Amino acid sequence: MKKLIEYLIEFTRPELSIKPEIVEREKRFNEQNFNREEWVLNHTYLCEGDLKELEKHPDYRDSGVSFVFAKYKSDQPGKRSKKVVVKVEDNEIETLENKLKLALFVRGANSGVFYKTYKKGKYLFGEAVPATLSGE
Repeated sequence: MKKLIEYLIEFTRPELSIKPEIVEREKRFNEQNFNREEWVLNHTYLCEGDLKELEKHPDYRDSGVSFVFAKYKSDQPGKRSKKVVVKVEDNEIETLENKLKLALFVRGANSGVFYKTYKKGKYLFGEAVPATLSGE
C-alpha cells in the first residue's frame, strides 16, 4: 500500500520542463569552448540524500563558499518536481551520471537529490529530483 501511495504522489508531481534557452545557450558555448560541457559536469552535483545532505556536498564545499543553501528546483514555489530519469545501454556509471547531470542542467537545476541507480534488463537507470545549490 505504501508503494502505491508513493507512486501516486510521484505521478501527480509537476514535471520540470527543459528550458530551450539553456539548450541554445549551451550549444553556442560549446561551439566557442569545447571544455564547456566538462565545466557543466563538474558543477552539477548528485546527492543520494535530501537537501540537508546536499548542503554538505564535499565538491561544492571545496569551492570556497561559506554559506550553502539548497532547495528544490520547481516551476511551482515550495513544491518539488518529478524525478528526472535517464537510461544508458552500457553499464558505465560515469556515462549515466553525466547524462543525468546534463538532463538536470537543461532544466535549470545544478543538482539532483535522492539520486539512485538501478538496472532493468539491459539498461542502467539513474534518477534524481532537480534541486539548486547556491552559496555565498
